[in-house]
Amino acid sequence: MDTVGTNAPTGSVIMHTIEMAKDLELNLAAKEVEPEAQAKVLRELGVRYAQGFLFARPMPFSDLIARYGKQVA
Repeated sequence: MDTVGTNAPTGSVIMHTIEMAKDLELNLAAKEVEPEAQAKVLRELGVRYAQGFLFARPMPFSDLIARYGKQVA
């Protein structure tokens, strides 16, 4: 994920993977999203789900349910 939104050669691989998944009508989940700039690019590309330190640090399942359990997608 660290190459999303950059000019790095591997960044195009991620972009092609996202486009291919969208063509196949798959839901995508990006992992290891850290800077807000990555999340912004992913949102613009139609990636609806993401996980990473930007959103929360690792936590026990009970803390996850307490924090997000009542939210509806």
